[in-house]
Amino acid sequence: MKIARWEEWQTYRKDRGTPPWIKVHRNLFSNPEWSMLSDSEKGQLVSMWILAADKGGEIPSDPRIIMKMAQLDSPPNINRFIELQFVVPDDCQGGVKV
Repeated sequence: MKIARWEEWQTYRKDRGTPPWIKVHRNLFSNPEWSMLSDSEKGQLVSMWILAADKGGEIPSDPRIIMKMAQLDSPPNINRFIELQFVVPDDCQGGVKV
């Protein structure tokens, strides 16, 4: 899977290697999809963004693997993030898997 619009929101130069930080834009507060997330889901999504920074916006397809790698208490509801267009499923990327 891939984080939706990753290249649009993260502008760290590729020639510098893995970014030590991610950008979280203030305009999230005006995003209706963000406001529909619970506090827990917001934390999971930010954790997935941090995880995605190591792979150019890509994350594993398995929620259990995401849970372990992002040190979450429970697996994220990937379908919810896909539905709200924060995550793009594998089948929309031509079958690329992490």
